[in-house]
Amino acid sequence: MFSKIISIFALALTVIACDSPNGGTITIEGEHDFPNGGSITIEDKHEDRAYLLQFNSEEDINEWVTRHGEESSFGGGVDAGLFDEYSETSEASPQDESSGGSEPTNENITNNQEADVDEGGIVKNIGDFLVILRRGHLFSVNVSQSNESELVDSIAVARDQVLKSDVWYDEILVKGDQIVVLGYRYLYIEDSNVYGSTEINTFTINSDGVFQREASHWLESYDYYSSNNSASRLVNGNLVLYMPHAFFEAVYPESFDGTYDDRQEISYQPSYPRKLNYEGAGQFTIGERLVDPRRISYIDGEGGSILHNIVNCPLLTLADEGSLDCQGHAVLSQGTEEIYVSSSHAYLKMSNQVFALSLGEESRVKRHKLEGQVSDQFSFKQLNDSLWVSVAWEDNQSVEGAEQDLDSTAVAEPFSSEQKFMLVELPLADFDGQGDQDFTSLNKIIFAESDNWDLRMNKQRFFKGTQYIAAMNQGFELENTELKVVDIQTGTVQDLELPGYLTRLELMGSIGTFMALNSEDGLQVATAINLETEAEVILGETFNNQSEGESRSHGFYFKSDKTGGRLGLPVINGQYYDWSNQSSAIAFFRVNQAGEIIKWGEATSGDQSELSCSSSCVDWYGNTRPLFLKNRVYALMGGEVSEYLVNDGEVALIGSQVLLYE
Repeated sequence: MFSKIISIFALALTVIACDSPNGGTITIEGEHDFPNGGSITIEDKHEDRAYLLQFNSEEDINEWVTRHGEESSFGGGVDAGLFDEYSETSEASPQDESSGGSEPTNENITNNQEADVDEGGIVKNIGDFLVILRRGHLFSVNVSQSNESELVDSIAVARDQVLKSDVWYDEILVKGDQIVVLGYRYLYIEDSNVYGSTEINTFTINSDGVFQREASHWLESYDYYSSNNSASRLVNGNLVLYMPHAFFEAVYPESFDGTYDDRQEISYQPSYPRKLNYEGAGQFTIGERLVDPRRISYIDGEGGSILHNIVNCPLLTLADEGSLDCQGHAVLSQGTEEIYVSSSHAYLKMSNQVFALSLGEESRVKRHKLEGQVSDQFSFKQLNDSLWVSVAWEDNQSVEGAEQDLDSTAVAEPFSSEQKFMLVELPLADFDGQGDQDFTSLNKIIFAESDNWDLRMNKQRFFKGTQYIAAMNQGFELENTELKVVDIQTGTVQDLELPGYLTRLELMGSIGTFMALNSEDGLQVATAINLETEAEVILGETFNNQSEGESRSHGFYFKSDKTGGRLGLPVINGQYYDWSNQSSAIAFFRVNQAGEIIKWGEATSGDQSELSCSSSCVDWYGNTRPLFLKNRVYALMGGEVSEYLVNDGEVALIGSQVLLYE
């Protein structure tokens, strides 16, 4: 707010309202005693501040960049580590609910965090086919008849031979017979400050399982790679991408010699992410901007060197080689901690704020204050009319024990630091453009505390919208894990002990959670049931000298049935996993409604030494997946996919092992 004294002769004024920039209203409030003609106080209250401010023009942005450019610590560059981002099992709906006519019906085979939000993976189902992304190639495997699975077709993702290098193809999404492949390409365009792009390639598959190439698009961005999160989502038929971009571009004078004294001569200009046009022979040129300057939101009075861009593209329009029909909306801020996508919003946690970007027609951004640190996308859950977030928060207090308000910055010296793990409720109706909500008044549930910062959370999940489960360890000790079961409605916390270091926590429909533990003897499995009443842990078998073969949530899959359910887990012998090229075996388990879990059998891969690789040859996103499709059991293990008959603890290969040749 600002105030200004205005002298007015013989004026008795109480309230005046008039228009202000950014859709706001200036409210003028004044006193009634006016000596020598009187005075009033004008306060700019910006009553219409339900959203973050947006730039009105490119001139506004240029002026903003000039003002804030020197404050940026990046100076046109960016630490790629800031973008280490971006699953929790739900009984997910089919990936293509609207399929009709000649379009195939696709079954969900991905362990998604949200039932109505599909995430990019390395294998999907389209009708009678498994579509697999493997080392820069798409493969279609016909699984229409048991015992007779066969490789039908393969196609390189790259449009031509020269594009097979300097690229990593990571994720696929499907809808109907359409396939979208997401990758990241490292490229440099001289004199344009372009260093890389998100690459989108689209294909269709016909009823015979043959691929047809459609279009390719290159969107300037920084590397989206995350060790645990997905970069792409499919929401309501739209492809949703998170693409960060450094917004400040430094302009150096010709006389600049790199010395400190000359730094004041550096100026800054905005750098908009752009579409890149492929000219052939591995050459790219600059295309149109991806973000309208008027669709960039910013925080009033604050800088921010990173353009956090959420791009929303109708899937069917991606088949067009022409202009992209995508809606991008960006927030200017610093580095992001994490991204979470619900069926209606994309949420970005940055500093002490959560930003909400609508995925619908509303192209505005709101925010809410949130102190503390989040650990991954599973820290978030949109439930009814609130966003619940799990945070680790530092409570500073004096040595004498005086309590300190949660949002206080005044700390007595000397002080001790206490770490609190808590669930915080952010009502969606309270999100606005200010982000100055009272953190102390928010509904919070503290479920763990530590006065020496040796408590760590390694896994967490939300269960059925009523319970939250977190696995806590003392530092890196592997002896035991404490499982916290929080009732979101009542705030009660149950404590359960686990005999080992928890490496996986996943949901099993309505039964409870599946857990994998590193114990002294090897891999131990367990379940937690009755989470809504009196929770209990049921320990399963320990498998000597074995451990998990994949860390991503997509490496696990559960499918319910009338007696309980089936699940699969990648496993290896020993403790060391060479994630760059080694494929795991897959252990299959059955679980009943009482949470009792038994090993159903184990599938192992055959000889894959003949399989070559010409592109995207490191399996950054893993390469092993258990698959339950049409009541049958499949295992994708590296360059091999096979169907198995599992019965009474024995696994039998049905037919031959299908090898995925380029």
